[in-house]
Amino acid sequence: MKTWMKVVLGIVAGIVALLGLVFWLTGDITKAGDNFFVAIADGDTEQAYELLSPQFKSNASPEDFKSYLGKTGLADVVSVSWNSRSISGDVGDLEGSVTTKSGDRIPLAMKLVKTEDGWKVFNLNMQSAGFASGGATAMPSITDQLLLVDATTDTFSDAITARDMSIFHKFISPMWQEQITPAKLEEVFGGFYEFADKINNLQDMPPKLRAESTIDDNGILVIKGYYDGPDDRAIFTYKYIFEGLKWRPIGHKLDLVR
Repeated sequence: MKTWMKVVLGIVAGIVALLGLVFWLTGDITKAGDNFFVAIADGDTEQAYELLSPQFKSNASPEDFKSYLGKTGLADVVSVSWNSRSISGDVGDLEGSVTTKSGDRIPLAMKLVKTEDGWKVFNLNMQSAGFASGGATAMPSITDQLLLVDATTDTFSDAITARDMSIFHKFISPMWQEQITPAKLEEVFGGFYEFADKINNLQDMPPKLRAESTIDDNGILVIKGYYDGPDDRAIFTYKYIFEGLKWRPIGHKLDLVR
């Protein structure tokens, strides 16, 4: 056999071996994703719900989950296929599509987290036009981004007005809740209490974006913008993570400037 042919065959064998390693390393998350949709296809939504992560469950009751499956067409799924899979530490990502009883194919992305009970579904995201580059989570529309900002600012304002950061703590991502207490939030944001009137006024103002929003490699959505008040400008950088069925705050920065 000629030397060049041996080299080519060696490269091919290396690629095959590498692909085999990737499939072996990601086999557990693929199995978890398959089991999740098998349960749904069998009509066993209770079993599917048990395959959700604690963070997902904190954002969606069994009734919410069942309603979501019906609204999105996932309740009628008959098969699933994955075209992309990856693992980074205790986080896994799957991208592919499901086929429903009517023959429709629904593109979706799934993020899973490793728990003491194995891999669990952290979030589900569907986007017919494709997924955001650099991650499996779809970029929300500008309208949805502004709604997120409004909800975040309103809840933060309520907490500042009441001088009770437990209000904001209940609103943020369960992942962030595990890392910070209401008391710690008060240490960080308590300085805003004396500006409660200014913060409260933000609820009546439309937020404006000052940069194109991004989703980083960790799936964190970063929205930067500002509110223009009569005397001050409030500049914000809000960060969100997609948990369960929706985006939840995982970082909050707000500055009042003249």
